Amino acid sequence: MSFLHPEEHRCCRRCGHQWYAERYTRTDVRTPVIAQGFTRHQQDLSRQAFQLQRASLYEQWRRCPSCGSVKTSKARENQDQSPAADVGEGPAPWSAPSLERRPVGKGPKVNGVGDAGQRRHEFIDGGAALLVRPYTAAQWDDVGKAWWWHVAGSVLFFPVYPLVALTVWQAPSRQSLGRRLCWAVYLVVLAALLVGIAPLVVFARRWYWLWRTHSDPLDAGLPSTLLDASAGFYPWVAIGGAALADRLTGEHRPSAPLPDRAALAEPWGTFVDEAVQAQQRIQLASARAQGPASPRITAAAAEAAAAANAAMRVAAHANQVVASVEAMKIPAVQLRLVELNAALNPSPDIEAAKRSLGAQIATAERMLSLTTQLRDLLQKLVAQLGEAAAEAEELVLGVRSRDKQPDLTLAVDSLAAIRTALQSLENATPSGVA
Repeated sequence: MSFLHPEEHRCCRRCGHQWYAERYTRTDVRTPVIAQGFTRHQQDLSRQAFQLQRASLYEQWRRCPSCGSVKTSKARENQDQSPAADVGEGPAPWSAPSLERRPVGKGPKVNGVGDAGQRRHEFIDGGAALLVRPYTAAQWDDVGKAWWWHVAGSVLFFPVYPLVALTVWQAPSRQSLGRRLCWAVYLVVLAALLVGIAPLVVFARRWYWLWRTHSDPLDAGLPSTLLDASAGFYPWVAIGGAALADRLTGEHRPSAPLPDRAALAEPWGTFVDEAVQAQQRIQLASARAQGPASPRITAAAAEAAAAANAAMRVAAHANQVVASVEAMKIPAVQLRLVELNAALNPSPDIEAAKRSLGAQIATAERMLSLTTQLRDLLQKLVAQLGEAAAEAEELVLGVRSRDKQPDLTLAVDSLAAIRTALQSLENATPSGVA
């Protein structure tokens, strides 16, 4: 839930069912989305995932989850009767259940997840802005005109101005005030030591844009957890700041639970098994490594663990997408569409039915196209994990050729690049939303 998409009390005019859903209209679905990734292929996948997510949220808002009718509207206050009771036809055959509302994030939490469900974590860590840029150059131009005034204030009134500004700009992250202040102090101290000037500027610019545009961090592409942060200076700063904030505030970064392997169908289960086996091989090689090769193998083990976790989550998501497509029963929908196309002089209702059936088929094709991309990336990830495991074992055992030396660094870099692409898809399309 965000400022632009508040939670709304909906009511079905057909069966009287009531529910709560984030307000996503047809205009929201058609609004251009932010594409993430370094290549055009990754950006296309990210844009497609965003469109699928918004279309799903729009259907949850407009369509009754009980009878499937689109004749819905915003519920009136104290509305607890079906339409039949409103027109004097006797007692309503069905009474809506009591909907006791609780504020989002105030109920019991499991793995950092509040009442909003598994799709929204309790908070987004401040360091997530150091991992992903949530805006494009054109989007920054719209709000960046006043940025230089804040830069001047930060220089003239250092360190008070940046402390206050960073604490306020992190408001969309849903962190507590104490945690936001910890991040501000941490980055200001690093900047005072001259080693953290660049992270401070990047951190400030990205949270300033999110704060000015009232954007939800997850919708803008920020990761919900820092556990899979890749190697580099900015991820190092993000993980270090998060660990410090955890210790000072007593809060912990939310982490999504890993999926159950038994629930995965083929070929997704096989991908997960092969990824975990390769990761265990690298972990074993790291435990036995000695000498100059030990730091490289240790770094490879850390990257392999993050890659295996990413493979498990993406495989579970792809499994859910395939299950959703199978539940659509597309062959039956296609057969029905053929029958309607053969009708002579179709009525307006038949034309509307044909459009709806065509939309279902198009949605299924887009979802299957996404699973194809996920399968190809997972195959590449598993192959790279196997290559890294073989080279790590070769370094540990000392079986090396004079002509060819194991290049473990290149294999680790390839793993990081593939995992980043998978993680971008995971963040763009949250788990459980097809």
